[in-house]
Amino acid sequence: MPVASHQRLPRSPHLRRAWPWPAAGVALAAASLGLALLLLSARANAAPADAPNSPAASSPRTRGVLPFFWRSQDPARQRTTTIAGPWVSQHDPAGSTQVLVPIFWRFVAGQPQTRTTALLPLFVHRRRADGSTLDVALPLLAALDRGPRHWRATILPLLWVGRAPGRQHLVVPPFLFWHQRTPEGDTTVFGPWYLQRRTTGWSTALLPVLFAGRHGPRTHQVLFPIGWHFHDAAAQRRTLLAGPLLYRREGQQRLVGLLPLFAAGRSGGQRHLAIVPPLFYRRDGGPGSRQWLLWSGPYLGLREPQRRLDTIVPIYFHERSATRQLLLTPIGGLHRDTTRGLDRGLWGPYVWYRRPDLRARLLLPFFVELERPAAGARTTALLPLAYRHRSPTLDVDVLFPLLWRVREPTRRSLVVFPFYWGVREREGARADVLFPLYWHLRDPQRSTRVIGPFFWRRTPEVTSWGAAPLAYFRADAQRRQLVVLPLFYYRHKLASSERLWVCGPFYWRSERAGYAAGLVSLFFQRRSPDRHYTVVPPLVWHFARPQAQRALSIFGPLAYWRTPERRALALAPIFYSAVDRHGGRSVAVAPLFYWRKEAERRALLTPLFGFERRAAGTSWYALPFFHWRGPHRTWDVLLPLGFRARDQRSRHGMLFTLPGYFAQSRPGRTEHVFFPIFWRLTRIDQATTVVFPFYWDLHDRHVDRTTAIFPFFLRHRSLARRTTSYLTPPGVWVRQRPHGTDTVVFPVVWHFGGKRRSSTVGFPLYWDFRRPHRRSTVVFPFYWRFDRREHRTTVVLNTYFRRDKQTGGYDLVVFPLLQAKQERKHHPRDLDVKVLGGLFGYQRQGRQRTLRLFFVPIRLADAPAPATPALPPVAQLPRPLGGRAAAASAP
Repeated sequence: MPVASHQRLPRSPHLRRAWPWPAAGVALAAASLGLALLLLSARANAAPADAPNSPAASSPRTRGVLPFFWRSQDPARQRTTTIAGPWVSQHDPAGSTQVLVPIFWRFVAGQPQTRTTALLPLFVHRRRADGSTLDVALPLLAALDRGPRHWRATILPLLWVGRAPGRQHLVVPPFLFWHQRTPEGDTTVFGPWYLQRRTTGWSTALLPVLFAGRHGPRTHQVLFPIGWHFHDAAAQRRTLLAGPLLYRREGQQRLVGLLPLFAAGRSGGQRHLAIVPPLFYRRDGGPGSRQWLLWSGPYLGLREPQRRLDTIVPIYFHERSATRQLLLTPIGGLHRDTTRGLDRGLWGPYVWYRRPDLRARLLLPFFVELERPAAGARTTALLPLAYRHRSPTLDVDVLFPLLWRVREPTRRSLVVFPFYWGVREREGARADVLFPLYWHLRDPQRSTRVIGPFFWRRTPEVTSWGAAPLAYFRADAQRRQLVVLPLFYYRHKLASSERLWVCGPFYWRSERAGYAAGLVSLFFQRRSPDRHYTVVPPLVWHFARPQAQRALSIFGPLAYWRTPERRALALAPIFYSAVDRHGGRSVAVAPLFYWRKEAERRALLTPLFGFERRAAGTSWYALPFFHWRGPHRTWDVLLPLGFRARDQRSRHGMLFTLPGYFAQSRPGRTEHVFFPIFWRLTRIDQATTVVFPFYWDLHDRHVDRTTAIFPFFLRHRSLARRTTSYLTPPGVWVRQRPHGTDTVVFPVVWHFGGKRRSSTVGFPLYWDFRRPHRRSTVVFPFYWRFDRREHRTTVVLNTYFRRDKQTGGYDLVVFPLLQAKQERKHHPRDLDVKVLGGLFGYQRQGRQRTLRLFFVPIRLADAPAPATPALPPVAQLPRPLGGRAAAASAP
């Protein structure tokens, strides 16, 4: 079982690399669970935002309203992305993607194009650039791979079948049917029937009754225990035994018989004759001959200098020599050949097989033991429950399906299904899983621990912990971050000393130069060197800019403002008082009087009469009329309707009419007030508009603008920071920045960041954290994805997939059924596949290929060397059997 390492995988949005079909099925199933990732965040390989001075034609264009419609166009990358509800489409020069979430998926990539189509969870179809196709039926674990000159079909774990130039195979495990054809010949096994054909001959058997074959000049036929026939044309030797009938010829020697009644023969001019019963023996041999024949009833005995033979027809046959022994009985037999080191036989259900490189014992149908002395390997199985394998490089103990223990030189694994999984590696990587409550994965540099909803992770760069999906903490060299949903959020940027606290509707942000705090919809405050404000809507408003010496304070109908030129106090719409920096003063108590004093000016206005004196002119009025004229000014008032004033030199005008309208204009500044409802003040660099008490618009043209419609809407735009914030009670907040958009739909959605760096939480199931060189995505508890610079790791339920971005290698685990691993660092075609913890498997290292059946490695023929350098191969599951060496090494 693999340990979750910490490598990164290359991002491939159009599936430019092919996976073995189980990995493709797992990856497409995992993609359907990543809908929130696709809708809420930009693609991880998107380019950085264009520079402010770049041409508008090359800037990305985005429009739409999620989740109904969204469209993005990037002319620089020639990329177009469209989202319409569950439909997602993307096109660029590298390929295209169309998705109808979560059912239909199509990916097109490369030139020439490679197409992949998935109809989840039923079917996956892939057409490669060379014209070959791969079809996968996901519920059945079935696949069909077809090419111009080959095809392969698989139904795990029941069937493997395929054909290629000069080769074909068909396997129905375990040993129900097995057929393989190679250029050297073919082999077929079907239950007790066996057929093998080679260029030198053929052999077949129907165990334990029928045996036949031909190899060069030698042939044999056996119908046990009735008849035997052996013929060697090169040695001119033939032996035939059919029931009681015996015939043997070797060169000029002849022997015939009707056992146990009669036997006669000739050898080199010598004759032999035997008539039984009870006993008759005749030998005509040379002097000193050691040959004799003994025949008594069903018994036949033969003695020669190099051979002995004993037979009790039809229940016993025993032949032996200095190097060979053959014994046959109705309940079993044995065969030994010392020249070949061969010893094999069976007695009832007990079968054994020995040769220098292999030893086997079977007690059918339950017990199997295989031993390879040269390799120091031994495999013992008590079918179908227990398995044990011992070798210098691998130790395995299985109590199916409850216990799995695997020991290798660099790794140890223990599985207590379905509760525990443990791994120990020599390099330091370890894993302990008490499914589904406890997970602990670690190596010398990293550690991850999960206890139910609680998790903790440590790496040299990052420390994080939390309780999914409610709490999350993260600390690295740049920041500290804590989230406790749905009420609390904390962030600390170490470089800028910026801290942000959010507790329910309350927030606090502190910086080196100041702070900002607020209680959403009720209270807002900020302090910084260039800006102060305090707002308690709708009654209290205070805005100040210390560097510009400007301030505005509003407390219900009471207002006070201060500028370098003037200070004023008002109680709308009754009282007004102002003092300017030149000593001028003015007081108004509407509608009783207005009084103003300056160095060369006096003015008094009452409801009945009034006057004004100044160097430039005088004014007077008597109700209902008022008039003043100077060298450049004119005033006209018709009480109680209003008044009008005009200064031709300064182009200053003023108008007031009942029931409360006031207007004033001068170069660079205008003011409109309708007491107590409307108030508008404009200057060259500022504009203020108020529709009391609901609408407020404060605009500093060179700094920022704040617009509020209480209690429904608040918008703030900062030109210095190039940000725009929107707040809609009770909990919708949006802030647009040059490199992204921050969104909070309290307490469900939290999104902070942009294209290259973002944090997104869809409470309580979806979590996504993206940084320039890493990304973590969780759809709790079904889908986990961790994307790093070196590798990408994906976990979907009981499926684990990891791809190395530098080498292209991958590691796939479908717990507890399948493990597939490919390392491309040293050789791009290396592959290691294990089924049921190594019970079945396939391994390729360089050109060496090995098949594993019941934990026993079987060496296959070496793969052919490529004639020319080729592109990285398409990783595919291997055929279970192949090559001449596989048949030769089988027991």
